[in-house]
Amino acid sequence: MKKLSLNETWEQCLKMWRWIVRQPCPREVDALKIEWLEKNGFDSIRAGCFFCEFTEKDKACSRCPGVKIDRYFKCWNEDYEWEEKPATFLRKITELNKIRLAKRSKK
Repeated sequence: MKKLSLNETWEQCLKMWRWIVRQPCPREVDALKIEWLEKNGFDSIRAGCFFCEFTEKDKACSRCPGVKIDRYFKCWNEDYEWEEKPATFLRKITELNKIRLAKRSKK
């Protein structure tokens, strides 16, 4: 699989999380991530996360696309932790993407 650009990383991440949030409950979020990734040809994505894959290194949180927009962003933040609060996590990354796109359009 080719390396995704930053824009493709954001697009695929948002697509995956939108799909996850629409799935009937109760289902394990981690299993849903794996299912979506496999169905969409991304089964080799590290940690099942487009942002982690983009950093190219294990535990490279400082290079996370979310952190590039909000330096305090952490996917395990208890306010929007991805596994426990997938809908809230989707809202958070959607908000960060809007900020990212607004900054990009100002350039």
